[in-house]
Amino acid sequence: MADRQQLAQRVRKVADSRLFTGRCWTICLSVNIVFAAICALTLAWAGIETRDLSYFINIEGLRYNEKKEIHAKLQVERDSLLSPAELKAKAQKFGMKESVAGQIRRLEIAQPKAGGR
Repeated sequence: MADRQQLAQRVRKVADSRLFTGRCWTICLSVNIVFAAICALTLAWAGIETRDLSYFINIEGLRYNEKKEIHAKLQVERDSLLSPAELKAKAQKFGMKESVAGQIRRLEIAQPKAGGR
């Protein structure tokens, strides 16, 4: 029982101290409230920025996937246009035919002389 009375006296002494009464208490409480409000606003702002950044990352991911699909389709189209059967069909359409032996001449590029002008 004595311990409880001593504890109660100590609690009353602390509660009656200058820190928990009057102007000091209101200043401490005001500072804590302002700090809590600043923390809350910062947290809300960070959440909004995170969602905004996530939205733009998703949009860029979709654009990347679309471009990847288009690239794959263009590669398939290029390969089909460059196939020998397709080239032969187009050549016949434009009246072209294979060259005969001796019709193609290859010219070598002349190399400049090492020491002269």
